[in-house]
Amino acid sequence: MNAVVMTKPSQQFWLQLLFIPFATVVAVAMPLGIYVSITHADVSRSVALVIWACLSAIVLGYCIVHDPHVLTWTLTENDLRRGRKRNDIVISFEEIDSIVIGLPPHLPWYLQLTRFHRACRNLVALRRMTLLLRLHGGRLLPLNLMTVQYQNGQALMESLLRLNESKVTGPETYTEAEIRRLKSAVGFNRIINV
Repeated sequence: MNAVVMTKPSQQFWLQLLFIPFATVVAVAMPLGIYVSITHADVSRSVALVIWACLSAIVLGYCIVHDPHVLTWTLTENDLRRGRKRNDIVISFEEIDSIVIGLPPHLPWYLQLTRFHRACRNLVALRRMTLLLRLHGGRLLPLNLMTVQYQNGQALMESLLRLNESKVTGPETYTEAEIRRLKSAVGFNRIINV
């Protein structure tokens, strides 16, 4: 397996892990605060700190083990693979029926209510840059490696398009079933069924 391009977690991803202990403060303080206010129980500071430290360690450990695996994609001359040591997704180019650049612009109603918010505009921009891989058996893979967590993500997507140039089709080829399925807040980089 000769890799053409390979993504891996970016330096920014590793820096983001430093914020996990700050995020878990809220995850511990809010439930404990509600519990104390309802039950009038006395929760000591040391108990709260132990709960916070355990939760931080669990979340940090999970992210250190799990996330590099799902952030590692390898493009070879013949296929696309996700995973570091074991490949949990392997898509040979023969399985790809077609590729569409950009997801349908439709969003779920609850996201349309926030369409003027910056986060919603960022989601719309990400959807425009997503490659939809139509796979045999009615499976879809909305692939987007353009976020800051991926190192070499853009290069991998450009190389994938170059290697499968004959399979690129326009957004007018979307079926009603695909539009309905992709209208929901679809998670990127995982295979879904129509």
